[in-house]
Amino acid sequence: MPFAENAYLFRHAMMRLAAYDLQPPFERAALHAHAFSILEALPQDDPDALAYELAGHARDALFGDPDPRRRTEMHEHELRWLTRAMPRARNHSNFRIALECAERILANPSAVIAQRHEAALQAAEMSASLGEFNRVPEFLSRAGDMHSDECPELRGAWILSSVNGVHLPQREYDTAIILLREALELYRRSGDRMGEARATGYIGNVLARLDQRDKAVEQYERAEGIFRELNHLRGLSTCRGNLGLMYRYFDDNDKAESAYREALQIDREIGNREGVPRHIGNLGVLYRDTGRLNDALGLFDEAGDLFHELGDRTGWMRNAINHATCFELLGQLHRAVTLYQQAERVAHECGLVHDAADCISYRGQVLLKLKDTVRGEPILAEAAARYETLGTPDAAAATWETLAGSAHARNEPEAALRCASAALQNHTAAKTAPGFKLLALHAEVALAHDQFADAARSAGAALKVAPTDTDPIQMATLKAIAKKGQASSAT
Repeated sequence: MPFAENAYLFRHAMMRLAAYDLQPPFERAALHAHAFSILEALPQDDPDALAYELAGHARDALFGDPDPRRRTEMHEHELRWLTRAMPRARNHSNFRIALECAERILANPSAVIAQRHEAALQAAEMSASLGEFNRVPEFLSRAGDMHSDECPELRGAWILSSVNGVHLPQREYDTAIILLREALELYRRSGDRMGEARATGYIGNVLARLDQRDKAVEQYERAEGIFRELNHLRGLSTCRGNLGLMYRYFDDNDKAESAYREALQIDREIGNREGVPRHIGNLGVLYRDTGRLNDALGLFDEAGDLFHELGDRTGWMRNAINHATCFELLGQLHRAVTLYQQAERVAHECGLVHDAADCISYRGQVLLKLKDTVRGEPILAEAAARYETLGTPDAAAATWETLAGSAHARNEPEAALRCASAALQNHTAAKTAPGFKLLALHAEVALAHDQFADAARSAGAALKVAPTDTDPIQMATLKAIAKKGQASSAT
């Protein structure tokens, strides 16, 4: 006779599933309720180790049980364990499980407003981490409907999630700054030091993207001080990593590497799987920019594998872009094209339209390096058009200028004029000054098409910004174009 613990062992999982499905709903619910009671009573070194399983048994014990009292009790049990399983999954970078827990909390009738608000924000964050950006606004909207003036903490948390999940990916920096300053004031008034630290760090992120790096450093250092005061290691590692980025922009590579390594060590010690590949990737960028290309490739490979294991598609995409630039520097252009194309596909699937446009532009530029103008120029024209649609005329101007240079090199003056004119129009829209190279090119091709006034304007502007080492023959040509255009206008 078999021992009791072996009485219900199955030779195949399908047999077990079939036996389970044959159980009447009420008996099946009773089995889950019994399993819940046994598991909840088991002693555990980590009290939340079985939180996800317990929440699952509590949920399944609801089905088929007609007793309203027992159903309410199991709803409460499920909620209690979901609120413990969700942060555990989040802290272990199990984004999909954390998202599932958040959605179940939102659907649980026993959840109060604060619990549902936190779950909606977690769902938005996890959706962004998984690259499912199309779901982020839905969850943020649900959270936004819950907070009010009487709940400043909920409003502050909603702002941070909105900035991270919507405004930063869409590069809406002005809106982000306004919201973050509101959140910072809310946290300061309520005495929430953790919220204050997070809002301060986020302001640093926006300022860094606006190239206000001195101000960004001030914000990161302020946030770092609060995280040290609170002994919050995860926040500290994030600040150290962000400061490393700023040090690199200031060409202080030793301080940058030290900050990256300190952040990496902290995240490895606390088990923050989400932060480790970011710091490794940042070290890769530093090594790439300081000529240690083969070491950089190894770091990008390692970071890419870790992002893939996490399911962090946006992290993988940005690492792939950095990886591709390293291949460019090594002259392995075909491998760079492949990586840019893969990163572009992920950006499209995640709804990151700005990043997708960047990847298209990078790929087109590499194809031009390969002398593949047949594919490269149409791809760059697509990127330029996307930049214009997205309202980023500075990027469009740079892309049109590249196309103008390519057309001019192929002795296609009509295409060169069209692209150079588009570049100048976008400079006007961006309120940026065009450089000497673009102005000189436009003057030349405009003159060839008898557009004397336009040629004269560009030639005159080029003469004002000409580098001191400009070829004297080119300078004389520009002076002649400017003079010819003025004479034609007078006539």
